[in-house]
Amino acid sequence: MKRTHRSLPAAAILLATAAVLVPAAGYAGSHVHEHSSPGYSYGWSEDDRDDFSYGIVEPGGHSFSVMSNFDDWQRLKGELRDSDSPVFWFRLEGTTYAVRDRDYVERAKDITSPMRELGKKQGELGRRQGEIGRYQGRLGAQQGRLGAEQGALGARLAAISMRLSMRARRGDDTEDLEREKARIERRMEILSERQHELSRHHSPYSDQQSELGEQQAALGEQQRKVSRRAAEELRKLAEDAVHDGVAERVRY
Repeated sequence: MKRTHRSLPAAAILLATAAVLVPAAGYAGSHVHEHSSPGYSYGWSEDDRDDFSYGIVEPGGHSFSVMSNFDDWQRLKGELRDSDSPVFWFRLEGTTYAVRDRDYVERAKDITSPMRELGKKQGELGRRQGEIGRYQGRLGAQQGRLGAEQGALGARLAAISMRLSMRARRGDDTEDLEREKARIERRMEILSERQHELSRHHSPYSDQQSELGEQQAALGEQQRKVSRRAAEELRKLAEDAVHDGVAERVRY
């Protein structure tokens, strides 16, 4: 897919986002970007060869199973909105075609099936990474609030220590300041313990994110291979469609 959660609030979110998007990318501009709708998934896969791009457009021209170039989809969807059946669309050596022949369309779907299956797996891993990232973000937000309170208490403690020193030099009573200083120090100990506990919660989720990221990377490598193979087979299918006269020229 080319175009196919910091302590932590922002860092956790960033980690999850990067793990979802980057490892699935496949090769040199080839990946499947997975979306979901009731009982249906679709995506696009970008190929780095300018002389051939392809897509399988669903009835009505409102969605696609696979699209090799998202810019093409933006231009194409209006042109095929009246189609009542799936269309195998492709651009070959500068000329754009649409194939409605059922046999050709089914063959194109068969060729791209491994891409779609891998895209679904990548999408599921991405969903799990997102859930973990959101939880890490909540933990990080709590740590941020605790850190802000710790900072404010630290400033108060420094001011009290200075006042204590001044009173001590003058021989004035310091009992009230000593009590306040003790209260602040106890509160800071409590906050420190809570920070430590939250940090312990982060660790297993970070490990899970790392594991899921590795799985995404492995799927991305598989996606790279199947995308390249699919592009080669679809190009041959497209050439056959033109040769057999079942490919209609599309102008947009």
